[in-house]
Amino acid sequence: MTTLANEPITQVRVDRSALIHNYRCVQDLVGKKTQISAVVKADAYGHGLERAAGAFYEAGCRHFSVASLGEAAIIRDKWGDSVKILKVVPSLPRQFELASALGVEEVLVSPDQRMEWTQWLESNETDMNFHMKVDRGMGRLGYSYEEMLRELINIKESKFIRIVGVMSHLPASEEDPDSLARAKQNRSYHTTGEIRRFAELSGEIKTLLDGRNPIFHLANSGATLFHPDSHFDLCRVGLALYGADPRGLDGRDLGLLPAMSLMSHLVQVRAVPTGTTIGYRREFIAPKPMFVAAVPVGYSDGFAWNLKSNAEALIKGKRCRVIGRISMNLISIDVSECENLRWGEPVILLGNQGEESIRVEEIAEKAGTIPYEILTSIGRLAPSGEVVSGDNSS
Repeated sequence: MTTLANEPITQVRVDRSALIHNYRCVQDLVGKKTQISAVVKADAYGHGLERAAGAFYEAGCRHFSVASLGEAAIIRDKWGDSVKILKVVPSLPRQFELASALGVEEVLVSPDQRMEWTQWLESNETDMNFHMKVDRGMGRLGYSYEEMLRELINIKESKFIRIVGVMSHLPASEEDPDSLARAKQNRSYHTTGEIRRFAELSGEIKTLLDGRNPIFHLANSGATLFHPDSHFDLCRVGLALYGADPRGLDGRDLGLLPAMSLMSHLVQVRAVPTGTTIGYRREFIAPKPMFVAAVPVGYSDGFAWNLKSNAEALIKGKRCRVIGRISMNLISIDVSECENLRWGEPVILLGNQGEESIRVEEIAEKAGTIPYEILTSIGRLAPSGEVVSGDNSS
C-alpha cells in the first residue's frame, strides 16, 4: 500500500492490480482478433484517468475511448502516438483545431457535422480519421441506417475525411440473448436482433467502400460479456474493466475484480439509551440501548443521500447498519454487535474487509440507481489513494 502524505480520514482507494486483471480477463474473453478500447471517460469512471489508463496500458491496451479533448490530451501527452484515441462525443467547430492537433479519431453523427468538418479540413489542407455512428435504439447520436449509406457515397471519395470505423451503441446489452424469440413475437427491440442487423450493415458498407476496410464496433460491457456475436473488430469496454457487472449482479462471478473501495474511520463511539433520535429530522429512534459510531463520510463524498437507514458498513469484518439520514460529511452506524471498538477504527463502505465485502452493485440497488453513478460520484468527490492488492482493511 502506498502511504499518502497527510492521508485523509475518508478516501477512495483504487486497486491497480484489479484493473490490470480485468483488462486481461476481458481480452481473453474476446480473443486476440478483437481489440479492446478502454473507456476512460468521466475520470475513468471515478478511478482516476491517468491511473486507470496506465494500468490498462500496462495490461496491453493501445486504444482508449474518451468523451472530452481534455481526457484525450492527458492520454496523448502520456503515451504519444503509441495509442489510438476515439472521442465518442462530437466536437464543436471551435474545438476542431485542438482535436486535429491531438490526433483523436472523431465520431461523425450527422450530415451537418460532416460538412462542417469537411470545410474546416479543406481550408486547413489536412485530413483526419473518423468513425461513422449509426443510431439504432438509443435515440441519441448517429445516422439512421439509410442516412449512413447515403452519406458514405458522399464521403468515400473525400480527400479530407478518412472513414476508419463504423460504430453503434446498444441501449439494452444486458438483455438475455435467449429472449429474442419473445421479442420477435412482440415486435419489440432486442439486442440480438440489432447485432445481426449491424452485421448485415457491415457487409453493405464493405461493398460500398469497394475494398476499404474500416473497423466495426458495437459492443459495450454488457454486449462484450453476454453477446459474443457483437464483438466484431473492437469492443468499447467501460464498467467491466472496473470490476462491475452491468446487470447489477456480482462481477466476481464473471471473473472480474472490483477495483474501487471507499474507506473511513470511526471518530466517535458512544452508548445511547432507548428513544435517542439519530440524524436530521430525527427519523431514526433507538428501539433499545445501542452503541452508535460516527463516521466522517457523507453525500459530499459521493455516499448517496438516499441510502439513509439502508446502507451497511464493514467494521472488524462485520456488517453494521447505517442509521438515520446521510449528512453532508457524517453518518451514524449501529455498532452494538461489535466488541472493543476504538476511536480511529477502520470502516469500509465499499470494498472488502476480512471475509466480507460490500459491492458497488449492492450499493446501487439500495440507492435506487446504477453502479455507474455510484462509482463516478464516489471517485469524483472523495480523496483518492492507491493500493497494490485488494486488502483495504487498514
